[in-house]
Amino acid sequence: MFASRVLRLAAFLLVAAFGIASAGGEDFTRRFETEVAPLLVQRCVECHGPQAKKGRLDLSRKETALAGGESGKAIVPGKSDESLLWHYVESDEMPKGRTALSDAQKRLLREWINAGAPWTRER
Repeated sequence: MFASRVLRLAAFLLVAAFGIASAGGEDFTRRFETEVAPLLVQRCVECHGPQAKKGRLDLSRKETALAGGESGKAIVPGKSDESLLWHYVESDEMPKGRTALSDAQKRLLREWINAGAPWTRER
């Protein structure tokens, strides 16, 4: 009897956690278009876009951003601690030669990566 209660509780918690994670991912799909994409365009794509591709990194499209650059994976969906984009932004190394991102912008990028780095469009 106790074991079945524990299993039901564990199942409930798993479903609840999945629902919360899914809701966060859906939220960031919308927020990508309104907040993350504009941030990447304003602060990153000038140097890491289709024309410049510094470090062979192009952050202008999902496919190229997830492919990474010469230093490795810029974005590891769900894992900001393994994402070079986060490390460079968090340490203020990027954007190079420009004003560092604000704490709110950094938090947005980290939360977006940890939510799975959803994009609203493939390109």
